[in-house]
Formats: sequence, C-alpha cells, structure tokens
Amino acid sequence: MAVDIWRIALTQTWLLGGLLAVAGALLAVLGLTIQKAAQYKLAASLAASDCREYVVPSWRQIRRMPTFWLGFLLYLLGSPLSILALVYAPQNTVVPLGAIQVLVNFVLAYAFLNERFAKK
Repeated sequence: MAVDIWRIALTQTWLLGGLLAVAGALLAVLGLTIQKAAQYKLAASLAASDCREYVVPSWRQIRRMPTFWLGFLLYLLGSPLSILALVYAPQNTVVPLGAIQVLVNFVLAYAFLNERFAKK
C-alpha cells in the first residue's frame, strides 16, 4: 500500500505549513536569482556594445526584459505561500524553514550566476 503524502499533509497541519514555507522560500529565491541573471545578461550586452568592462543598466532598460518580470512574478508568488504557512503551522516551525533560502541562494548563485565565494 502506497503512502498518500497529500492525505498525510492535509491531516497534519504543521506538515502542510512546513511544506508551504519551503515552497514559498524556493519560489522567492528562484525569482530573485532569475531577476539577477536578467540584470547580469543586460549589463553584459551593454558592456559589449560600449566596449567597457561593466555597465550598470538603468531601470528603464531592466523593466523591458521579460525574464526580469518572470523572476519578479515568482518572487511575488513565494511571499503569500510563506504567509499562508503561518496559518497551518506555528511560527517556531515556519521561521526556521525560511533558512532554506540562504542555502538555496548559495547553490543557485554558484551554479547559475557564476558567483564564486572566497574567504576574506
């Protein structure tokens, strides 16, 4: 007999709250990473056309990029999930799960944004 995870999650409200908190954290970090990748891509294309090392894009240039808006939408979808998690689970369960954002941000920044970390 297979375990029905949805039935377990819906009967154990703290587990549903935890899953919502993790989903909200993942969406928020993914959205911010996509936004930053869009900004990096735009800055690189502007720098190549201006023959400079790095150009800071203006808000007008950034807001024309669909990938920036996709990241913004994902970030906005993550916030209500985190708030909804507090309905189903106590704060002392939900808030520590928000630390997943730091770990996932570390991985995504290294893997997709090519950001390297060094000891200072």
